[in-house]
Amino acid sequence: MKILLSYYPGLRANEAVRWVGSFTNELRTCFSLQPIYVFRELNDMKTGKRTGAGVALMNALVDQLTQDDMVAIAAYLGSRDP
Repeated sequence: MKILLSYYPGLRANEAVRWVGSFTNELRTCFSLQPIYVFRELNDMKTGKRTGAGVALMNALVDQLTQDDMVAIAAYLGSRDP
């Protein structure tokens, strides 16, 4: 929550809680995706190959990820049951 508020300083705490709840539900749809797909999507966002409204929201976070971070995220999401 602190990370979210630090990236979006105008966001109020109650809005952040609702956003995190919504995001958690959406995140469940990412469980069991193929790790290579998740990695490619994150990498494409970071390198600018992928654009759009959703990507604009993710850029503040994705820009700070290393390749090792992206591999770890992809492996984690791929290992989870949907």
